[in-house]
Amino acid sequence: KASMTDAGVARGFTVPEVRFELRKAVLSYLRTPPAELRMPTITYLSRPMKEDLSEHGRVWQQRCHVGPRTFRALKEVVAREAGYNLVRVVFEKTPYAVQAKVISESDILWAGHGAGLVHMPLLPDHAVVVEMFNC
Repeated sequence: KASMTDAGVARGFTVPEVRFELRKAVLSYLRTPPAELRMPTITYLSRPMKEDLSEHGRVWQQRCHVGPRTFRALKEVVAREAGYNLVRVVFEKTPYAVQAKVISESDILWAGHGAGLVHMPLLPDHAVVVEMFNC
């Protein structure tokens, strides 16, 4: 039985031509405009926290996630020291077209291990992924 590491679908996304054709097709289908010139962006894909309750309707366990106060401090340091824009996004009830636009404009995708990393094919060609494990 094939695992995801040797299955054709998983291998296909590691071939740049395949990944970029898929990215182009999805973004075109969703009518997502090309990214404009901007400050480099680190996108922190988070699960809902207490502050998100009204918008997303539930709160997840937070073992692997950065709290609001720590995130604000980290955002300031990243901007000052590296010149990057650090944004926190929650995709629980976000339309897929909006998700695709956010991811297609991310230079670094930072997320906990899980389904959110399904967005990796939509990243620009220079982007990297930081995945948190053992959460």
